[in-house]
Amino acid sequence: MASLEEIRSARLQKLQILKEHGVNPYPSKVPRDFPIDFLKKNFDKQTEQGRPVSIAGRVMALRGQGAILFAVLFDGTARIQAIIKKDVMNSPMSDIGESSFELFVDTVDVGDFISVTGVPMLSERGEQSVMAESWVMATKSLLPLPEKWHGLQDVDERYRKRYLDFLMNPELRELIVKKSKFWDATRQFMKDHGFLEVETPTLETTTGGAEAQPFETHHNDFDMDVYLRISVGELWQKRLMAGGFPKTFEIGRVYRNEGTSPEHLQEFTNME
Repeated sequence: MASLEEIRSARLQKLQILKEHGVNPYPSKVPRDFPIDFLKKNFDKQTEQGRPVSIAGRVMALRGQGAILFAVLFDGTARIQAIIKKDVMNSPMSDIGESSFELFVDTVDVGDFISVTGVPMLSERGEQSVMAESWVMATKSLLPLPEKWHGLQDVDERYRKRYLDFLMNPELRELIVKKSKFWDATRQFMKDHGFLEVETPTLETTTGGAEAQPFETHHNDFDMDVYLRISVGELWQKRLMAGGFPKTFEIGRVYRNEGTSPEHLQEFTNME
């Protein structure tokens, strides 16, 4: 198995090939008509129209050989297969006349972001696909993704590179989506029942409101020590009540300078 440095060196060579062929490996914009999930939800309509569409995403898998390749693209909303065929993608793409297919074979790796333009169709196995007629490099990746089956095994590495953990673990990514929907629903419930969302200070001069060890910092302008709050602003909301706001709520971050575990974080979201 090639080392990380060897893989990076090989990809740098492919990056140079793109540049030598007059292709910008990091363009500011690439063709994209809509997200992949929109295409998949409207696939029958798109296939009936028979018009080319442009989609963009990260290459998550690449297989095939000879005159046909299959690339699985993921854009954060869904995955779809792009079919790369030599007899379809044979137009010149570079300054020295290399075809789109040849340049794809020579330079595209798993982890790259690309845009493909082609007609939506079902593959021979009945899988929703796009028969690519052209492609554009959106971002050339210089490092590989974690290995598909083993992924990120080191716990410390998973926490330090959470973005890779999300990318390789759909279940974990779904938790982030569910969390966002939970707080959206909570906010809407509170507003539907006449509560006003407020924001109260996260820096406090006392640590009242809960028994926990706070994070301390220093306010340079006032030359005084302050603390990151250890609970959402209950005391501030009582003051707001006295000021004529009887029904308020706040969703915000709180901080506790204590031990850390998957069940007990030092920074988390709370509601009061």
